[in-house]
Amino acid sequence: MPGCWFVFCALSRLKPSRKTLDFLQKFCSLTLMDPKKAFELFQQGKAVLVDVREQEELEEGGMVEGALWMPTSKMDEDNAEWVAFQKSLPKDKAVVFYCRSGNRSGRVAYFFQENGYDSHNMGGFCDWLAAGLPKRSFP
Repeated sequence: MPGCWFVFCALSRLKPSRKTLDFLQKFCSLTLMDPKKAFELFQQGKAVLVDVREQEELEEGGMVEGALWMPTSKMDEDNAEWVAFQKSLPKDKAVVFYCRSGNRSGRVAYFFQENGYDSHNMGGFCDWLAAGLPKRSFP
């Protein structure tokens, strides 16, 4: 993940806890899935695509055709909608997250990976568009 090595090195000098360093190492080990690869897996029924951007962002630029939507602002264990969404995701398919730039989707992908999902970070919606892949208007 871009910038992770710099953050990791900077934090090393500050003497962070072992838990913090372990988290960063795991989080930074997530690799970005190429949008075309994500689309291919999705078309084959081997992946689910999830947009984690906020509603305003989707209203401005649309979203991936066929993607599910769960904004990061709703991702809270006390939110029944979030709990139901989490339980609805398959553990036998790749779950590919994306946001605007890849930051939020990376954190969400890491969370799901730690909870037994085959999760991936596709990066940003702009990468999807740059690859010439289909989008739709929101809602």
